[in-house]
Amino acid sequence: GGGRAAARAGLWLALLVLPFVLFVVYPLGVLVKTSLVSSETGEVTLRYYRDLLTIPRYLDKTWNTLAIAFLTTGVSLALGVPLSFYLWKRNFPGKRLLVTLLVVPYMTPNYILALAVVFLFGQNGLLAFLLRALLGDAGLRLPFDVFFTYHGILLVFIFHSLSLVVFLVLALLSGIETDYEEAARSLGASTLTALRRVILPMALPAITGAAVLVFSRVMVDYVVISLMGGHRYATLAVEVVNRFFGYLTYEHAAAMAVFLSGMTMAIMYAYLYWFRWRGGA
Repeated sequence: GGGRAAARAGLWLALLVLPFVLFVVYPLGVLVKTSLVSSETGEVTLRYYRDLLTIPRYLDKTWNTLAIAFLTTGVSLALGVPLSFYLWKRNFPGKRLLVTLLVVPYMTPNYILALAVVFLFGQNGLLAFLLRALLGDAGLRLPFDVFFTYHGILLVFIFHSLSLVVFLVLALLSGIETDYEEAARSLGASTLTALRRVILPMALPAITGAAVLVFSRVMVDYVVISLMGGHRYATLAVEVVNRFFGYLTYEHAAAMAVFLSGMTMAIMYAYLYWFRWRGGA
């Protein structure tokens, strides 16, 4: 009867909750405890968090993390949103294939994208080879390097993130009826004004969601920074791994991991709150 149904529902709920507790709540709890308890004295302390804000090494890593995340997000949106609107408005031969190909970089592992950037834009890559052959200068060097520079890091992240922005924004735009734009134009608005005043606000949830996903993803990335940035442009995610597996200083690593997790979760929850508030407004 009712008791058996309730027991079955409770069992299913437990089966759903248990993996979340084991793989999310418990590890986060261990990280928080490790970051707050001194291994030397066993006392509760905020020292490891204070170090993140005072020691130059950690401040540099924090700056690199935020700078790379903001730059990647900004450039990806600046390129991806106009491209999404263009693909939505225009029909041309090969459009379907182009949209399909745009998704490929997002499905490609980051380390393969890093190799692709090196093969294309490195000093011994395809672009350098073509310019040397074209100009007849065997010693020609490109004016930028992709190894251990912001350029290389950003190129990989933008290749990866641009696909996500286009995919999310174009998916939302494809569901918008043309009646909205036509109504605005019938009232005297130009095509550009109709897009800016009518369609763009409707696409804002997808644009904001793409920005949140790109920013959060870049903040916690380890592979691209390790391959393309080296020590100079190491981020908090790289420092966490180095501290855990290299220097074995778990407390600082835990504090950085909690900081990163807290930042990404705060950004995600802020977006969800804004999305709910906007839907109810």
